[in-house]
Amino acid sequence: MKKTFQACILFLVLMTSVVQAARLVIGEDQRPRNLNPLVIKFTVEQRLKSLVFKSMMGYDFQVRPIPLMFIQDETDSDDKIEWKFKIMPGIKWHDGRDLSVADFNFSRGVIANLRSNSPYRDFVSNIRSIDESSDGEFTISFLRPVERPTEPLFFPIIPQHVFKAKTTYVKENGDFGSINTKTIGCGPYKFVTREVGFTRIM
Repeated sequence: MKKTFQACILFLVLMTSVVQAARLVIGEDQRPRNLNPLVIKFTVEQRLKSLVFKSMMGYDFQVRPIPLMFIQDETDSDDKIEWKFKIMPGIKWHDGRDLSVADFNFSRGVIANLRSNSPYRDFVSNIRSIDESSDGEFTISFLRPVERPTEPLFFPIIPQHVFKAKTTYVKENGDFGSINTKTIGCGPYKFVTREVGFTRIM
């Protein structure tokens, strides 16, 4: 019995301050159907998400949870409903635009929307809103009191200015559509392009 395998070659560039950026080439045995990290479901897409995008929270080398995009206010919340944070300075999307609080709230809204069928919906189920209170400072309002407000913040963030005008949700027939080759994140690697490579019959 013959089996056909088609390789997909993905090109990414490491975002560093050096003149010569490092290039990463990844070969996959399946084509990524979607690069919106909020709705991805396949292993190949999960691997790319970790390179191109960031979440509000992540882990250090000792697998300890750490904030990746914000600084938590030193003061405790009196009602455990509203918690104050400050966005980390200097974080930019791969097109050069600054990360904003609007990106946080937009991503939360996409995940919460039932049409998205996002695997991260449980993460945002207790979050009412993420609102900017002043320049770079923002408040996360919860529906119910929480003791550890950073615990549910392990969901990816997407740029509102890129995805707002695009199809952000999975289509009704389950088809993710063609890959968005202009996907913009703020992770360590910038997505450049993809090429469908050779076909091998075995």
